[in-house]
Amino acid sequence: MTRFRFVQAVCAAVLAVCGFGVLSLHTSASAGQARITILDQCDPATFNAALGPGACVPHAGDRTTFPAFLAEFQRDHAVDGWEFDPDELDVRAGQTVRLANQGGEFHTFTRVAAFGGGVIGVLNGTQAPRPECGHIDAQGNPVFAPFGPGNMPMPAGSTATLPVPATPKTQLYQCCIHPWMQAVLKTN
Repeated sequence: MTRFRFVQAVCAAVLAVCGFGVLSLHTSASAGQARITILDQCDPATFNAALGPGACVPHAGDRTTFPAFLAEFQRDHAVDGWEFDPDELDVRAGQTVRLANQGGEFHTFTRVAAFGGGVIGVLNGTQAPRPECGHIDAQGNPVFAPFGPGNMPMPAGSTATLPVPATPKTQLYQCCIHPWMQAVLKTN
């Protein structure tokens, strides 16, 4: 299943059920490399049954069923367990941040000017989509913005290295699929 078909299936499933957050942890990174872990708790059996094979691969946190995900999203417009950990990180100029997706789903780690919605409208709640995430094409398929240093694709099990700006700066990052997954990177 292609990523676009997967995202399209997520949209359809959420629309069918719904009809239409962030945990706070502040961490300071020491010399060398800081780390942000990308987490979700998708249950492979129920997510793959609803969205197609490969939508969720087995991983350590696979305990939220697809119906439970939809119910929690409908109630809270976010789902616990889908997060960047930590969601706030102080780093030194010139340092690097290691990203590690330990969840079972595909995510993005995208720098945005302000937090907002992503490319899947039904998962945005009342938030306007961020242009940094991409757009929906004429056929209704999500088209992610070009991937690069500020917009990183993070398939399940993947790792990446993010360079930190050489000057003091605060940067905002979110997942363009699950927009409640947010992180603040502060360079000092």
